[in-house]
Amino acid sequence: MITLLFLIVIGAFIFFAIICLFMFIKKIKPGEAGVRTGFGGIRVAKDWMLRVPILQQLQIMDLSVKKLEVVRKGKDGLICQDNIRADIEVVFYVRVNDEKSEVDGKTDYHDIKTVAIQVGCEQASEIEQLRQLFEAKFSEALKSAAKLMDFEGLYTDRIPFRQVIIDTISSDLNGYILEDVAIDYLEQTPKENYDPSNVLDAQGIEKIVRITSYSEENTNDRVRQKEMLIKEQDVESAVQITKLEREYEEFLAQTKRQLEDVLAKNFPDMESAEEIRSHIWQDHPVWSRLNKLEEDVSLLKSNIPPSS
Repeated sequence: MITLLFLIVIGAFIFFAIICLFMFIKKIKPGEAGVRTGFGGIRVAKDWMLRVPILQQLQIMDLSVKKLEVVRKGKDGLICQDNIRADIEVVFYVRVNDEKSEVDGKTDYHDIKTVAIQVGCEQASEIEQLRQLFEAKFSEALKSAAKLMDFEGLYTDRIPFRQVIIDTISSDLNGYILEDVAIDYLEQTPKENYDPSNVLDAQGIEKIVRITSYSEENTNDRVRQKEMLIKEQDVESAVQITKLEREYEEFLAQTKRQLEDVLAKNFPDMESAEEIRSHIWQDHPVWSRLNKLEEDVSLLKSNIPPSS
């Protein structure tokens, strides 16, 4: 009887211990951190956390990467080194730093603690909260980076621009880290968004006009050169046609004269001469040469565009 009672007590104790275990221990999911506050101070864990109800509170912080988009367009476009404005869309990938660091000789998740205290666990990864925290800082980094490059260099090679942004922001983000920067859109700001009364905008407009005028002039020069080349080719083709036609007529006349001389000498009878003339002229090899000349002339004529 005593043994049975003892076993019941032991079983009840184990059952109570298991219940307490489920009540007091919280499993932390991957990509999250548990932040415990209250009795015993603030503690951080990424696997499991022991907490005492009422005396301690446990909050979960999202550690995943978040996208924060910064757009500068139109009158707010970035001003480059050459005072040309750039419309740009940049995505910043940020997250709470979940690496341990050493502060005052103690190794802990200090950045997670900082964010938990200053921002709060639930708000730490909300996009609007991140925008309030970093949009001004990121915008200033874009402005500073753009002033180091002219627009053409910025447009053709974005890697140095991206690196300058990262270097400008550095790692001082109050517990957050910049995971990556992506330039999603980059184009010249339309000229109508420039303010002519603004000195920098006026200089930008002047350069745009100068560049576009030079480009149009080069384009017109290339068009004129192409037209001149086509005309020169047409003239050469016309000369060649005239030459071939003259050669055709001369060859035909010469062959006829030679044939008539042979007939006059060997066939004085007119009827016989006419019959032989018809046979010889029809089968004479001169026709292959004449046909070839005609084909050359037709080919040259087909390659000359009709005059407008």
